Amino acid sequence: RLRRAARARPLVAAHRGLSQLFPENTLHAFRAAVKAGADLVELDFHATRDGVLVCSHDHDLRRCAGPGTPRALLGKRIARLSLADLRAVDAGSWKAPRFRGARIPTLQEALGVILPRANPFIERKGGTPRQTLDTLRACGALERVVVHAFDWAYLTRLHALAPGLALGALGGGALTRQKLEGIRRTGAHMIHWHGQSLARGEVQHLRKLGYSVFAYTLNSELEFRGALALGLDGISTDRPDACLALLQKRGILNNQTGQVC
Repeated sequence: RLRRAARARPLVAAHRGLSQLFPENTLHAFRAAVKAGADLVELDFHATRDGVLVCSHDHDLRRCAGPGTPRALLGKRIARLSLADLRAVDAGSWKAPRFRGARIPTLQEALGVILPRANPFIERKGGTPRQTLDTLRACGALERVVVHAFDWAYLTRLHALAPGLALGALGGGALTRQKLEGIRRTGAHMIHWHGQSLARGEVQHLRKLGYSVFAYTLNSELEFRGALALGLDGISTDRPDACLALLQKRGILNNQTGQVC
């Protein structure tokens, strides 16, 4: 279960790793995020045809595959490809030539890089609750990971199978009573919401209800300062290094606040 401890600052989640500078959802980006000092390293995962959870935001390879990727793979959904197929994908050179040859990592490989120095913050894009739990158990990560999703029915099923697992409900727009009731049914103790949809009064109300409140995806100094004014528990950003530098500059960076679950 996610604990909302009293903190001097919001936690910093590296969105898809340090994705401003490195190819997103690769081991390069995850290692850089950990090195930068991010409290959480966020990633996305899908299930392959042969049931392996792999790190990717998109459902297919069109956007994040370099020129060395076999053309036959580009139009296919990850769910229809095997892990062996994905091992042939160049997942780095689309970002910069120096990343040529980077591979799409499995979730298990990603967790091995992130732990124990940061908390994995994993977003389900595909795969079943059982596949998620099997992978987390195989890595010994159940006590350190936060699973979040826009699919609240998935979260509800996951909570039924593992009531102690820390969950976050992703969403945006007005936080209506109907949405809050839907979040309550998931068993989530974190609300991860679109940053422009939140007001300070809403954040305070949600915290009184016992939720941790994170906002995505904030990348400018103005947005970081706004997050501090809102009293958020966490900031999801492509620029964790810049966010942490601002916190350092303001004298509120405290490395002892990084434990989240």
